[in-house]
Amino acid sequence: MIIDMIKKTKILCILDGFGLSPKSENNCAALAKMPTMRYLMQTYPMTTLRADGVDVGQENGLVGNSEVGHINIGGLKLIPQLSFQITNSAKNNYNLDKIISPDQLFDPKIFLKSILKTKKRKSIHLIGLFSKATVHSDMRHLIACIESAKDFEKIVLHIISDGRDTEKSNLVSDWQYFTDEYSGVLNPLCNKIFLGSIGGRYFGMDRDHNLDRIQKAIGSFRKMQLNLKVKYQDITKILQRITKESYEKGVFDENIAPIGFDSNIENSDVIWLFNYRTDRMKQLLQELVKINTFENLNLIILTNNDYQPEMYKAREWNTLEIIEKNPGIDGVLDKKNQTAITYFPIFKSKPVQKTLSTFISKAGKTQLHIAETEKYNHVTFFLNGGQNTKSKNEDWHLINSNKIANHAHKPEMKAKEITDHMLDHGIGFYDFIIINYANPDMLGHTGDIHAAISSMSFLDTQLARIVEKIENGAGHEMIIIADHGNIEKTGKWLDTENCRILTDTEHNPNPVPCIIVSPAGSEIITRITEKIQLINESADRFDWGENEINQIKQITTQFKVHDYKNLSSPNNWLTNENIPIPELQLWVAGVLLLGLGD
Repeated sequence: MIIDMIKKTKILCILDGFGLSPKSENNCAALAKMPTMRYLMQTYPMTTLRADGVDVGQENGLVGNSEVGHINIGGLKLIPQLSFQITNSAKNNYNLDKIISPDQLFDPKIFLKSILKTKKRKSIHLIGLFSKATVHSDMRHLIACIESAKDFEKIVLHIISDGRDTEKSNLVSDWQYFTDEYSGVLNPLCNKIFLGSIGGRYFGMDRDHNLDRIQKAIGSFRKMQLNLKVKYQDITKILQRITKESYEKGVFDENIAPIGFDSNIENSDVIWLFNYRTDRMKQLLQELVKINTFENLNLIILTNNDYQPEMYKAREWNTLEIIEKNPGIDGVLDKKNQTAITYFPIFKSKPVQKTLSTFISKAGKTQLHIAETEKYNHVTFFLNGGQNTKSKNEDWHLINSNKIANHAHKPEMKAKEITDHMLDHGIGFYDFIIINYANPDMLGHTGDIHAAISSMSFLDTQLARIVEKIENGAGHEMIIIADHGNIEKTGKWLDTENCRILTDTEHNPNPVPCIIVSPAGSEIITRITEKIQLINESADRFDWGENEINQIKQITTQFKVHDYKNLSSPNNWLTNENIPIPELQLWVAGVLLLGLGD
């Protein structure tokens, strides 16, 4: 019979950036028409997960983000993050210490001193996101870069402004914090430090194949738009001038048009890209490598992470040995693979091998990973442990994001197209589906509260379509989670301490929901627990330690069907009293999905 061929699909639905907090004038999930989400929280077993700081392998106090969230979900255990290693190394001035930073390949100070001896390279260009948010970069990493580069005649800063993971108009105040906090390093080097360019991350950190944006950023690195030589002492004044002119036009930090000054990248210079997160630096690095290759610029490019491991995953070398044996470095080959070395990563993450995807594949099951462009890398590369490879019987499907300057202009994003594909080609065809809806995170980043509310209402209609499919009795089931908080605090708020109105666009450290949608109701917890117990018996395959085992044992007690009578009203939302206190870490979500499997 045909019905026997239809698979009972188990879905992991990731509402990217959907944290939980009580209703407020900034909580777009609470303010939106979300009857489906209210119904799910009332009807099915639910708990919350911790998705920030040490609970996703980061430094304590850091908010979560999509990269670390998906790596933990796919890693099936707590995955320590490379950013924490880089921070510890930076505090130690990037000295090579395999205890505090086992994934560091070499000491950049020794590297830079070596190339200064072999080539007359006078300028080093430090390029990255200038932000206090510590989502893509870290000011502590940048100051260690500056300290490591102090032997160069010119240290040129190319500032990519944030306004997305931070308040939208924080650039000048962040610069003032930076210069005050690190004056002990900066002041002695003030005659060497110059501003090379300034431009918003919308241009320099695009990941949606908008090469025109990347090219505008690189253009500012290489060409003067303003004929000024901006010395360290003048940077504050220039930033104040540029931001004032930009803000008056309604253009804030994220979208500041790239402007280059009189300290451009020239032949034989050194470039150091200091972002540690990879997804928004791939395109920039690719274009810099192309330019360096085709124009024979003789640049040396350092990176704080290996942004292109899928291109160079087999590449292994002793960097310092290459320097010693190849004076000048230029044209060096990785002899093992006979490929040119186009850049030098200082740190290189080790891929997670025992992942959710590999487990599903080894069990002989099929799987589909689906998202729109904004989050495609997260349900593929990051979910698969930092690897751009598929397991057997694993398919990926990309829905192209809207090519617009601001997602507030089309707040529905591609939620309908994603749902269409999953209903038409996913549910019933695959054993497992991992799906990411980008709406909560991307609209939270706009700071546009009206667009964000509209987006949440639209997303809810798409969830309703999936829930209807699940509740029709075909055996399909779904786990709804988020990877970090964002949408629950969006838009303008009053900073009473400094008497100013700010716009919240960044992630939040709030707990995230975990709802198990199954016709079996609360009985599903027993089945999941029994299945996980079988996995427990071979826990060595995931390298589970005592912490992981203890959390898995807590699953039965954490999930409850909550009596949320207040959610019957569309005007009500969760309160502090009825948001479950999170006892489980985010990675448990991947294990729960396995527990749903037959």
